[in-house]
Amino acid sequence: MEPFLILTGPPSPPQELHVTEAARDHICIAWKAPEKNGGSPIVGYHIELCETGTEKWMRVNSRPVKELKYRAGDEEGIVPEKQYTFRVRAVNSTKDLVVVEGEKMHLPIPFRAVPSPKITWHKDGNEMKADDRTFFRAEYTSCHLEIPSCLHADAGQYKVTLENSNGSTSGTINVKVIGMFLKMLRIPAHVTGRPFPSLKWTKDDGALEKDRMEVEEAGKDSTLVIKTTKRSDHGKYQIQAANPSGIKSAWTRVEVMGKNF
Repeated sequence: MEPFLILTGPPSPPQELHVTEAARDHICIAWKAPEKNGGSPIVGYHIELCETGTEKWMRVNSRPVKELKYRAGDEEGIVPEKQYTFRVRAVNSTKDLVVVEGEKMHLPIPFRAVPSPKITWHKDGNEMKADDRTFFRAEYTSCHLEIPSCLHADAGQYKVTLENSNGSTSGTINVKVIGMFLKMLRIPAHVTGRPFPSLKWTKDDGALEKDRMEVEEAGKDSTLVIKTTKRSDHGKYQIQAANPSGIKSAWTRVEVMGKNF
């Protein structure tokens, strides 16, 4: 049985990551190339950030950045007066797999074997079986593991073993599942009334998430701002206006289909 291709050899971390500029609405960072490329050319870099004091790391670029610098602004979720921690990861052409939560994970493994091998998959040491989320596919010269919509729990080490009468061989790949920042969403409303009414915003008839959602008011305009949208933000958003003359409301429905890149 000939050796088959397995994705291994991640590069070492980029060097000397530092901030080159910081303002209310953006942060610029730069770094130097890693000392080791993992045996394959560096094809770019992924930038991740989290609000300082939390552990919610989010990738801010959808494709590897070619340059040794990056500017993160409001589209990446930067909010004035908050502090952020950045990290940068180099990507080479044979790399550990990083999948955005909610996207498809596909592990294709080419091989050459006669007779056709028995194929088994393990995750974190436990044998895997096909179910309604996990699919296996075998072809004459390749085998595949597919998960149509990844969860954070799908992160881990995957091992595939091929065995026939000539022997066996195996290989591993580490899979990371991370979130993705989406663009800021603004839902505006123009309000009139005499006396001017008190206003209340709700989502699906419940309270807003105060850490990510805020209301901006300017004159007769009220705008609900979702700082960094995620798939769970889909739903019905309603504004209610109340004064001594009565109560009026208006609503809109938001659908979050995927990343806005």
